[in-house]
Amino acid sequence: MTLSSDAQLVFLRQLQRLFNEGEFVATYKFALLHAIADLCVERADDPSGELHLPLPDLGEKFIALYWQHAAPYRHGQVIRQNRGEQAALLNALQSARARYTTLARFRASTDWPRNVRSAAALLKKMPLWKLQTLSGQTEEFLYANRPVADGILLKPGVAHCLRMFYPLVLQLVRGQWVSHIRSIPANSLLVGPHGDLEEFLFGSHRRSLEPAQPALMEIQQGRCLYCGRDVHGDWHVDHFIPWSRYPRDLAHNLVIAHDRCNLAKRDTLAAREHVERWLARNEAQGALIADALGDAFVCDSDTSRRVARWSYELEAQADARLWLRARQYVPFDAAILTLL
Repeated sequence: MTLSSDAQLVFLRQLQRLFNEGEFVATYKFALLHAIADLCVERADDPSGELHLPLPDLGEKFIALYWQHAAPYRHGQVIRQNRGEQAALLNALQSARARYTTLARFRASTDWPRNVRSAAALLKKMPLWKLQTLSGQTEEFLYANRPVADGILLKPGVAHCLRMFYPLVLQLVRGQWVSHIRSIPANSLLVGPHGDLEEFLFGSHRRSLEPAQPALMEIQQGRCLYCGRDVHGDWHVDHFIPWSRYPRDLAHNLVIAHDRCNLAKRDTLAAREHVERWLARNEAQGALIADALGDAFVCDSDTSRRVARWSYELEAQADARLWLRARQYVPFDAAILTLL
């Protein structure tokens, strides 16, 4: 469902009001909005423009968002997420991190379903029905404040707007989240003036791609995904759909590339021939990727593909050019959308 430009502006104004007039005692509301936006990108469009988000799915997203936040920031201390006692979810995740070390291992454990249920119950009790309280009044512009089939039903056009403005939404959510953490007195000595807080909370996964290197090198037979030549010397694990567009380490989105190819591509989307090569690799080696990387990364080939389609849909609307090789770009090829 595509909204008019005026309707999109109304949505953005409401979103701005949420940050300006909403009540944020803890960070749960930021995580909830982040989780909703993530799921809108990862789910297929409904012709009605509505999108049902089950509470367990939101609970899983909640855990994934807070997983890194439960790690020690400095001096073995974990950042506080509210002005009172540490958030209960963070305490639970600290225990889980000590036991499982990676989110992927936690997901595969017998403890995962119970923790997802706890996160879903927390959402239902606290932020879900309070997120849309602006200046003391309820403004139900995202979803009705009542459960629908053990979840929420996004209103027509909301999923479309969150998909279209996803980078902006994340910038707003994360900026406000970091500011809120800095404003908590209990964090003042720990956080101080350090400029790496946002990178620690939301970007540290970029530094943990090393476990993927051996498996991807074998799966791609030592060849760069982009130029097809053997990889020698310096090479990188690259996010096929750039991290800057969707900051999540999905195993099927990771590829081996020459450093020169990776640096030339930067944060642009790749041309059709690269999309075809990426899809063919995932189709032929998808199970092997999941088996080899499942202990360290989220493995969901369907989600990776839907994220790719979303990314290319946005490029199509902008009539953007796609990266082919160093210093060479080509017009957008609409056939890519049929492939995805």
